Amino acid sequence: MENEIKKLRKQVLATQTICILMLVVLLGMMVGILQIVRVFGEYKEDLNRAAALVKELKKADIPQLAEDIHTTSEAINAVDWADLSERLNEMDLQGIKETIDSLDLDQINETLGQLDLDEIAQTLNDLDIEKINQTMDDIQAALDKLDKFGFF
Repeated sequence: MENEIKKLRKQVLATQTICILMLVVLLGMMVGILQIVRVFGEYKEDLNRAAALVKELKKADIPQLAEDIHTTSEAINAVDWADLSERLNEMDLQGIKETIDSLDLDQINETLGQLDLDEIAQTLNDLDIEKINQTMDDIQAALDKLDKFGFF
């Protein structure tokens, strides 16, 4: 009888162990399922963003976009990278960094906030560009005459 009780206890213990292992496996499966759901949620967001981009591309003027890309490519190819690199190396980057660090950004922000942009826009709209260009041409002509007579 005692042997049967020990045998039953071992069977109960084995059954409990198997149940616990099955619960652990089930818990692991649930965590895995939650991970899959999360990944699909992120994937859905990416698909929605891609769909929005496709809609925007359908609205775009593709020939104009192609021309803009071509023009930009030509401009990039026209850059003298060696000269640009040399000029950058000659620049006092530490001095520029110190100057930027010394800027009072709060004061600049406050000043910008005080600007009346509507008034500035109206003033710019009121400018007579052709008259300004004519005045600049007149000044250049006068400077050329002065240069011709040796004043410079």
